[in-house]
Amino acid sequence: MMNINEFLSRQARPALFEPGSALMWTDPNISRRLLAVHLDQNTDLASRKLPVVEKTVRFILSCLPGGSRDILDLGCGPG
Repeated sequence: MMNINEFLSRQARPALFEPGSALMWTDPNISRRLLAVHLDQNTDLASRKLPVVEKTVRFILSCLPGGSRDILDLGCGPG
C-alpha cells in the first residue's frame, strides 16, 4: 500500500517536456479498455459515433477547394 507522501509525489506535474510515467498507455488492461471505449458505437464518451464522423467529414470535404478529397487528421486518440 502506498503512503501519503508517495501518493502526493506522484500527483506533482513533471517538468515541461519531461517524459511521464503514466500507466494509462502502457498497461495492457487499461489500454484494451480505452480502445474498447473509443470503438464503442453506443457512446460518445471517447470517439464519436459513425454518423457524427461521417457528417463531419462531409462538412470538411464541402469546404475544400476544387473537389479535393485529401484530409490529414492530426487529432488525438488511440491511433
